[in-house]
Amino acid sequence: MTLTEPRELAIFVTSGDGRPQGDCSAKTWVSDALDFGFQVVYYGQNASHFTAKGIEIPTRRVEDYGALSGVRDRYDVWPVFVGNVLEDLLKHLPEVKFVMRLDDDSFLNPATLWRSLQALPLKESSRWMIGDCGPDEHHSMWCSGGAGIVLSRPLAELLSSQLQAGVRSLHACAVLGRNDDDTMGICASKFGARIMNHRGFHPFPPAKLEDDGGKVGEGTARKQRPPLPPWTFWPLLGPLLGAPSLDGKACRARKVGPFAVVQDWITYHHMTCEQQHALSAALRAERERPASSWSPPPESLPCAGALPSGRLNAKRVEKRCEGADDLTRRLLCGGAS
Repeated sequence: MTLTEPRELAIFVTSGDGRPQGDCSAKTWVSDALDFGFQVVYYGQNASHFTAKGIEIPTRRVEDYGALSGVRDRYDVWPVFVGNVLEDLLKHLPEVKFVMRLDDDSFLNPATLWRSLQALPLKESSRWMIGDCGPDEHHSMWCSGGAGIVLSRPLAELLSSQLQAGVRSLHACAVLGRNDDDTMGICASKFGARIMNHRGFHPFPPAKLEDDGGKVGEGTARKQRPPLPPWTFWPLLGPLLGAPSLDGKACRARKVGPFAVVQDWITYHHMTCEQQHALSAALRAERERPASSWSPPPESLPCAGALPSGRLNAKRVEKRCEGADDLTRRLLCGGAS
């Protein structure tokens, strides 16, 4: 498998009626993804979705078995719904080579995703699953759905039929998990897919920086903490002075608008509407600066590369954060204490 242009990747976004992030995602990161060249399709109920420029985004509907109404943790709900989504999407867009699963409260950095995929040896396999991946209690690899899962088309075709098959799936893989992300991992493992644990995918939101001296706010209940050290975001001397970094000193913290993010990030999850709009506005402001551009230069991405991906050594980002220092957990690990 190879990717030559962004339109060969299609993103499907799940969104139920009444969720404010359905509209907010459309006007922020989904608009950015479409501008970059990716194809995006919403799978929802009755609501329509429009870009920041007022252009309607395709919304398709398949049987969801209550998934979009809040039913979770049942093998016959989200796994079957996403199986239906994959079948419909692949028929609707026969030209796409990869698909990506995201939620409406996710957030995507399209340029970093594209450069990261191009850096992978995609020709080495036809069955790829890429994201924030690690082992589960079934001794299979799985990837966090809200953080984004990238699937090659041949694997997506296999998973579509398996998720819909239920107990008739290979080794009953479709009934061993509870939701679509863990179930896809279990079934993909049965087919010998190449499941790639990758930097840059985050199942939590970025840390919000307060206006009063650089304190960090966490969600709606913000904790007052000491001001951040002045060298927190210094690009050169910061790492030498103990600035926060993840997966090695090269993966440093960056300030993007009102947020602290890890360098070369690809996705975040569990974003509010306010956070989606603020991060999108900050990214657009960066791209509009004279020294910046929509497509960054082609040098390597030290913090958006592959990680150990075996069942015995793969660690999802939350596990990798356990060994980080307090400042790194505070800024780059969803505020984990």
